[in-house]
Amino acid sequence: MVVGGKRSIPNKIKVIVTNPLYKGVVYHNGEDYSGEHEALVSEKLWQEANDALSGKGQKHKQALLDRNTHRSLLKGIIRCGECVHRLTPKPGGKKDRDLNPYLYYTRNNVSKNGKAATCSLRNDPARAIDDFAIQIGRDWPSA
Repeated sequence: MVVGGKRSIPNKIKVIVTNPLYKGVVYHNGEDYSGEHEALVSEKLWQEANDALSGKGQKHKQALLDRNTHRSLLKGIIRCGECVHRLTPKPGGKKDRDLNPYLYYTRNNVSKNGKAATCSLRNDPARAIDDFAIQIGRDWPSA
């Protein structure tokens, strides 16, 4: 991800979002103190962002699932081994016997650039990849 013309790393974003300085608080020796500086974000917004990062933001997660209409398990998680772009689900034009669209994972650069995309790989069958991921999860030894 590029922000302000520079490459941004998700872990750096997490460090920024979890920093209490942005809500007007100074953390010192394990305790929070009201800072003399003005908060950049409200306490509520800061808490919502931190809840979303920690998994407590269930409403946010459900909203993301609701937008993922085809319930592709690996949406935004897997990347192409060749071009390293994320793979996102895309319905094909045809439908199977149950009238469900064939789903494919396609590279983001292929979606945006079409034939001009440099990756030689285009689409992968989404249901087969999701089924494979589920099988690996079942076979994974439990702790």
